[in-house]
Amino acid sequence: MSSPEKDSQKIEGVTFVQFSDKILTPDSTMRDYYRMAYAQMDGYYFPEHYMEIPFWIPTIAGMLQNRRYRKSLHIVEDMDASITGLGEQDDSECLLFSVMTANEEKVKKIVGNTSKQVVMGGYTDPAEFRQYKNAVYLNKTEDLTGAFEVESEVLPDYSLFEGEKCIPRLILSTGCLFKCTFCTVPTTLTVSNESLLREQVEALKPLDFKLIFIDDKSFSQAENWRLIDDIYQQTKAYNPNFQGFIIQTPPLLANKNGFLEEAKALGVKYIELGVETVNDSYLEMFNKPFTIKQLNQLVEKVRDLNLKIIPNLIMGIPGDDYLDTIKWIERNIDVIPVVNVNFLAIHYGNQRGQLPFSPVSIGDKDQNTPEKSWLTPEDMIRMKEAVNIIYQLILGI
Repeated sequence: MSSPEKDSQKIEGVTFVQFSDKILTPDSTMRDYYRMAYAQMDGYYFPEHYMEIPFWIPTIAGMLQNRRYRKSLHIVEDMDASITGLGEQDDSECLLFSVMTANEEKVKKIVGNTSKQVVMGGYTDPAEFRQYKNAVYLNKTEDLTGAFEVESEVLPDYSLFEGEKCIPRLILSTGCLFKCTFCTVPTTLTVSNESLLREQVEALKPLDFKLIFIDDKSFSQAENWRLIDDIYQQTKAYNPNFQGFIIQTPPLLANKNGFLEEAKALGVKYIELGVETVNDSYLEMFNKPFTIKQLNQLVEKVRDLNLKIIPNLIMGIPGDDYLDTIKWIERNIDVIPVVNVNFLAIHYGNQRGQLPFSPVSIGDKDQNTPEKSWLTPEDMIRMKEAVNIIYQLILGI
């Protein structure tokens, strides 16, 4: 898109293109696992095409307040059908994509088969899309001003997802002060505007939900974390089915005296933990801000308070046999309703660069793909066996 300022004057149709998990992760084992686990967890919904509403869509939709923009959502379930449908000529329509390693090649196929204007951003190398003259790759949402008439300080627009059963997200702060080696989250902490945050709570009204996920990467690092009390009351006023919050934070913060007790009183129901693997040596390699001893102390507090934890695990670690991780889950299955499994990936933009290996293949950069160049055949076997055992433990089969 050589002249986005000029092109913005004729854009009327804005189509948000989202790839269904059915084609991004065609192996249904993980989806089946989540559907079965979530069925046992009140308030945990699993939409048909994604685990949660793609937040980039309501965020950008909210910025496009000009009434001349006709906003629509296109879910890619069949590549050939989408290439045909999205490729039809319409000079007034613009396609929007959020690009990740998992969908990068699919985005290229669609962009390469249309002459429509395309605007994209994401977590991949922008140089991969320079060959497409009809496309522009933006580094941040603020750069949308070059392609559209946008408004800043606006609310997310969830109208394209009205009635969707889901777990929406709210952001009290962005960034994280910890520096885990695999992470790309900025290490500068920025607190959300309080009045705007309250308006964002109102913006969730079109959705059908019982739980809200607080998107702070290390909840309670930002001093405004107690605002969830007001958010709870505000949400309950228009949504009588609302039950409370899911937060994510490490044991180092969750173990602070009185924190869990107060968090529960303010409406916290579930705590996501970046456990990664139950092995102090690997935690040190990842520069995680806790030890296994601290993790176990937290589990006891959670159990006493009748809360639940959701461990986030990283598989694909060379040399890890995952036996301690499996034993830990088995010992604490009473407080673990589900486990999130991801595969170690070196994402584009990771500036920390402290891991002892580098990506050499597309799979190395994709957290949804188990195949990694640094794994031996024996590593692969152990990893896949461990994942299956963990799924079976959670589902009780």
